[in-house]
Amino acid sequence: MPHRRTRSARAPLLLSVALAALVLMLTACTPEPAPSGATAAAPILRARWQLSSARDSSGRIDLTGLFVTLTIADSSHTEVQTPCGVKRVSVRGGLGAIFVSTSRATSGAECAVPDQVGFDERFFGALGRARVASFIADSLVLSAPKVQLEFVRAQSIDLEAEQGSQWKLTDIERTLGPQQRNVPLDGDAIVTLSSHSRFTVATACYVSSGSFDTNGALYSVRDGTSSPRPCAASAVSVDSALAEVIYGSPFTITIHLDRMVLETAARTAVLSFERLPTARLEP
Repeated sequence: MPHRRTRSARAPLLLSVALAALVLMLTACTPEPAPSGATAAAPILRARWQLSSARDSSGRIDLTGLFVTLTIADSSHTEVQTPCGVKRVSVRGGLGAIFVSTSRATSGAECAVPDQVGFDERFFGALGRARVASFIADSLVLSAPKVQLEFVRAQSIDLEAEQGSQWKLTDIERTLGPQQRNVPLDGDAIVTLSSHSRFTVATACYVSSGSFDTNGALYSVRDGTSSPRPCAASAVSVDSALAEVIYGSPFTITIHLDRMVLETAARTAVLSFERLPTARLEP
């Protein structure tokens, strides 16, 4: 009669199997170290970026009137420009995992604008906690739990080169919040770009004008005026959406061939335009 293995005899075997499985599980869950070659930021991130919106664990960071850039090159030539001055940081990684060291940033005591020390402390605190890099449209987003920093490419278009061009509004999209939708267009809205960064907007309800004020890649409007026109009530939604972008928070302007896009820095609304044919001057 074959010998039957008792429960006490099987116990060491089961314990060995369990220990082996535990070792394999721990090995699989242990994060892999950063690749030995990841001593700098990936080429896809290397550019000069302008901060367009920021949040940390305390909420939204106010950027009104501030110009903040992150210039990503190799790890030894990455710098941040804030109201307090230029500071060195180190960025390693690419899309996905990213590692930002702010240990080389100068202290608040050396701030060129003392009343901006509080901003620097919050911004560099958030930047140093960023662990994930991603792209949303053309914006670079550095994030972590309770941290989100969004940047746009710090390059401005030549509005003077577009002097005299006219653009017809083709789409208004609200991109965030419960009102996320495309706003119906009732009537035309035409934007005319003039010299010295001036513009005119003609809609069914208003004729508005003003000047674009440039802060790096972000634009705002100064010296804005408007004159009302009699119009249908349904056309008011177009004017309110235009006002939200053009006369509200800073926005970006992108022109590619026959398409122009205005987008709020916080990406709450996007306006799309198509170029109108320019009338030929008779000799």
